[in-house]
Amino acid sequence: MAISKVALVVTALIEANRVQEIRIAAASLAAFPTRLTATESALTGNLLDAAVIACAQAALLKEAQPIDDIRSTAEYRRKVAANLLGECLQQFAAGSGTR
Repeated sequence: MAISKVALVVTALIEANRVQEIRIAAASLAAFPTRLTATESALTGNLLDAAVIACAQAALLKEAQPIDDIRSTAEYRRKVAANLLGECLQQFAAGSGTR
């Protein structure tokens, strides 16, 4: 059996490095797969810079409600998810044009 410790999916419309639309979904950060709407709100309309990325990571840490189980601790899942989000957003920021 293969079960993910953390899964995160992000899709975004970014124009001139500004987040026009973004959708973030996560698995293993709540009782069931869910969208992280507070984290999305922290990003929407903002330029993708280091401060906004850090704000989004903080929103994710607050919004996520994982559990401790045999596979991982809740704290581990939060940290990994925040790191994944940060890496994703940094890659978006490094691109150019509309994505």
